[in-house]
Amino acid sequence: MLGSLNLRRQRTAGLTLPELLVGLIVAGVLAVLVAPNLTTFIRVQRLKSINAQLVTDLQFARSEAVARNQYARISFRNSTGANGVTCYSIYTAPGSDTRCNCLNGAGAACSGTAVEIRTVRYPRSDFVTVGPQSGIGQDNAFAYDHVAGGIVSIPTDDDDAPLNGYSVQAQMDSSRILRNQISRAGRITTCSAGTVNLGPPPC
Repeated sequence: MLGSLNLRRQRTAGLTLPELLVGLIVAGVLAVLVAPNLTTFIRVQRLKSINAQLVTDLQFARSEAVARNQYARISFRNSTGANGVTCYSIYTAPGSDTRCNCLNGAGAACSGTAVEIRTVRYPRSDFVTVGPQSGIGQDNAFAYDHVAGGIVSIPTDDDDAPLNGYSVQAQMDSSRILRNQISRAGRITTCSAGTVNLGPPPC
């Protein structure tokens, strides 16, 4: 009697084929519903990570200006296409006409008398672009002053123009933008510039 009860329990412990099919259908529907949200979540996390690296590098450039007793310059560029990149270079140079081109890659961004300190590149396939805020008349480069730590336009050997501010951002789309506003004194504040709040306060 006891043996037949155990045998009956073993037979009813598994799933039938229709139950398995229903489970697979439910799992498939959930995957279709969740996948777009998961993709967006991953891209937003990538945006936040890239912006955090950008802020760190801006602070690094300011400290390098003081350490090297030279203007530390930052130049931004973007390219499109299948192999497009978004990038920036931190460098020093004696004249205003020398700008490093981060599109050439790390170690090859600068030529002549310019000295490359750091070049950072991200493929456009990451769905994030980095660069100056557009539409407000900004140059694609600026410099940190090694004397006061403030920001200036790209200087010549004997002249520079202090900037009242500079705005550089990491952007996923028109709704998801992290904007870093650099004050005249070189301090950085980050805000959410798009319609989606990404954590920092709205701009």
